[in-house]
Amino acid sequence: MTTTLAEKARKFFERHQSGELLILPNAWDVASARLIEDAGYTALATTSAGIGYALGYPDLHCLSREQMMAAVKPIIDAVAAAVTVDVENGYGETPEDVSKTIRDLIAIGSVGCNIEDVSSYTDGTLADVGLVADRLRAARETADGEGIDLVINARTDGYLIGGNGPAVFSNSVARGNAYLEAGARAVFVPGLRQEIEIADMVREINGPLNLVTCPGLPSLSRLQELGVARVSTGSSLARNAYGSLRGALHELMAAGTYSYTENAVSFDDMDGLFV
Repeated sequence: MTTTLAEKARKFFERHQSGELLILPNAWDVASARLIEDAGYTALATTSAGIGYALGYPDLHCLSREQMMAAVKPIIDAVAAAVTVDVENGYGETPEDVSKTIRDLIAIGSVGCNIEDVSSYTDGTLADVGLVADRLRAARETADGEGIDLVINARTDGYLIGGNGPAVFSNSVARGNAYLEAGARAVFVPGLRQEIEIADMVREINGPLNLVTCPGLPSLSRLQELGVARVSTGSSLARNAYGSLRGALHELMAAGTYSYTENAVSFDDMDGLFV
């Protein structure tokens, strides 16, 4: 029996509430998505940074809505896994812009999305919390109007832009709870990594908490003990792949050797992903 998008989105949200940590690797193209699924993951996310790099753009609001939808549709079509999409700030400042993005996401079969509140990494600013809440409210109303309980993961970037300490923690909690009230289904706090703060955040956020893998983050088993609902990898898998490529290129040029070939996925395994 064919599973409808509404059923798939509902089951995806239920996994956030199951008490078992949801691990979401982030894909940036069809091959990475198929490798994730082949490894046994039944849900995955996309990375806007990784997709941007593959298309020749830096991170943070450089892609258009149309470019992102064109990039993620083949990923969704290529896997049976549930796919949630990083749509940055929703591709527009107004609630109407975000509504258009949500309609497009549902049309291509996404079960969820990330919407972030960062305005700029360069000047370290976050968008007005009221404006972000309005955009999230529009996203929720649009998804509900389509009959899809889209898992909107509201991201707040106080830690990611370099903040730390009690003020950033309190602001992240306040923003996260405002976003949940506006219709988000989970809160994403990238850059949060201290165990004590994670435990406190789980207690104070009125919904599932999503973190991102990074140096210094407690192990997955410890995060589950702390009550974290979801962990994604962000752009780290894409950057790791590019790091391996850069290392191989340096080896080839500097040493004239090819040890990098020993870790390459075989032709048969790669071809097997697509047949």
